[in-house]
Amino acid sequence: MTDASPAGRPASFPSGEFSGYSAGIVTFMDGRNYGCDLQRYAMQRVLKRFGLRALLIDYAPPRPGARPGLRRRIALALSPAALAKRAFSPFDRRAAAFYRFNDGELEKTEPIGAYDELNRKTNFDCYVAGSDQIWNPALTRGEEGRRFFFLDFAPDGRKISYAPSLGVSRIEPSFAERIKKSLAGFGWISVREREGAEALQAVLGRSVDVVLDPTMLLSTEEWDVLADRAERRPIPKRKYILCYSLGNTPEILGAARRLRKISGARIVPIAYSPLDALRLRRICPESRPVLNTGPAEFVSLIRSAVSVVTDSFHGTIFSILYHRPFRTMMRDRRGGAASMNSRVKTLLETFGLQDRLFNPADFSPDGVDELDRAAIDETLSRLREDSLNKLGRGLRKVLLNEKPAD
Repeated sequence: MTDASPAGRPASFPSGEFSGYSAGIVTFMDGRNYGCDLQRYAMQRVLKRFGLRALLIDYAPPRPGARPGLRRRIALALSPAALAKRAFSPFDRRAAAFYRFNDGELEKTEPIGAYDELNRKTNFDCYVAGSDQIWNPALTRGEEGRRFFFLDFAPDGRKISYAPSLGVSRIEPSFAERIKKSLAGFGWISVREREGAEALQAVLGRSVDVVLDPTMLLSTEEWDVLADRAERRPIPKRKYILCYSLGNTPEILGAARRLRKISGARIVPIAYSPLDALRLRRICPESRPVLNTGPAEFVSLIRSAVSVVTDSFHGTIFSILYHRPFRTMMRDRRGGAASMNSRVKTLLETFGLQDRLFNPADFSPDGVDELDRAAIDETLSRLREDSLNKLGRGLRKVLLNEKPAD
């Protein structure tokens, strides 16, 4: 399905403006997460459109925490869950789909095994921190992770950020001084949520831009190229409601059941493994979980869905890009400074889609609720241009020593 609207046409990029320069991209490089992989793909493609030789810096800071002892590792390996996982492993090709995407679609530096090797093994004209929640204090993986994700290893004056997320609406005092010191050497700073920008501005005493997530800088035509390379086996042939949950599975499936009464479509949740598929069937017997979904399959599944029910930021983004009727449930309904809802709120408020948020306790849909395509495309076109212009100015500042216009 190719969108012929303005949002479907490739965005306008300065052709080769920074040809001959190089950029190193710092973001999460491990794990199997659709949003993380797709934002890496988009960030690299956007920088290449500017003419940069852009590579992802292939380093993953170690996760804090002591490694279990031998006795504990043996017990874990012999646990019923581990044995069942191994028994079903011949049917689990999800990892292969992610490897296929990462090896075929992304360009990376040679693997870097330790933080101290970064200075020796990377030499770029500029360094870009972003996107994803690399500045979330709960996810920065201790001091070594902070040093990496805040580009402490890179030369001052050659660093910018594009759309990283703090994930929280308030910066704790214990983290504020650390951030202020690290970001002093950045030539340009942007994030992807308003609350994060306001929090950073209060700490840094300088302006912080709000920009679109890099996945929204690519058109649906460009995403179609990736989706068309998806394995066909995971894609259902009947009309379906796609369910993608990061932590609220029963509530997501309950909402899909209510929508099913209206549309009659099949409920199709994304399963993380064969065991997860069995769990989903137990929670919702009428569902038909889809297995072996990599990043390309994820885009294809959203593109072809009748509607989408999710608690995912990028599940929401791709629903907007493809004009899929969707409902988003907040992953964390506690609110307050510890909440991770800021990025979702900014996204939905930007497109006037706050009514797409739902509380499972009182979710009673009257219909499928089609999106206003013209309004979304107008907003998306305007914000793409604004985000690309800001990124261009940031790159000029660190590559060409060009002062931004007042």
